Amino acid sequence: MVPGHGGHDMKARVRSKALQGVIAATLAWLSYVPDADALGPDGNAPWVQALVEEAESGDLDLQLDRLSLLRRLAISSSRDLRAKVANAAGALSEPTSAQALLRQLAHDPSARVRLAAARGLARLIDHADARLRASMESGWARAPSEDERVAFALALGQTAPDFLTDLALSELASDHRPRVRRAALASARSLSAHEPEPYLRLAVARLDDQDRRTRKQARAALRAAPARPEVAALRPSAEQLRESRHRYRRALRETNLARARA
Repeated sequence: MVPGHGGHDMKARVRSKALQGVIAATLAWLSYVPDADALGPDGNAPWVQALVEEAESGDLDLQLDRLSLLRRLAISSSRDLRAKVANAAGALSEPTSAQALLRQLAHDPSARVRLAAARGLARLIDHADARLRASMESGWARAPSEDERVAFALALGQTAPDFLTDLALSELASDHRPRVRRAALASARSLSAHEPEPYLRLAVARLDDQDRRTRKQARAALRAAPARPEVAALRPSAEQLRESRHRYRRALRETNLARARA
């Protein structure tokens, strides 16, 4: 045996065990159980092996904090794990770092992870103080990224509403991107069960939206509202709904004619 080789192996095993212990603790905090198919032949997930190799080569500090580990786990090939990270990010105590991680996950290729990012953002909003919440809501509602505005619109439907929620959803329901408008209406539908009037007005305003799926979402929000006298007054009549569809079709014909003449 080469002198010192056994000592090096022992040190590597100790480092590996220590790192895996840190990762295991983080996974327990995430309540994550990896799928059997994601495990390597020795029982460890491939991304765990990659982190262990970084530790053994000296490229990774074992004294990782929760945020550092979440950042590394957020680029895992496991969609389930990325979703768990997105949910957990909302519980981080450092809001700037948490928002950066959630913005990253709002762009994830998996719809499941993007929805989890919205849930994580809702958690972050709910435990923010009034000043931070106002800052967050303003920043996310005007984010240049469509994915981030969608995440924020969906998050609002999962938070305890305040007066800023009404303003933000009103802005998002008029967004130039249909996905954002639909997300805002989905949240309006959720919130209308508690305080129907402001959110149903958003739905009524989108009944003649240019996007078919947005109009469908608006009608669904109106149907889901509780049966109360003040809600009934807000609901459009069958005649108003027909007129709404006629207005949309007239606008569409005029747009097509203008394009044909151009």
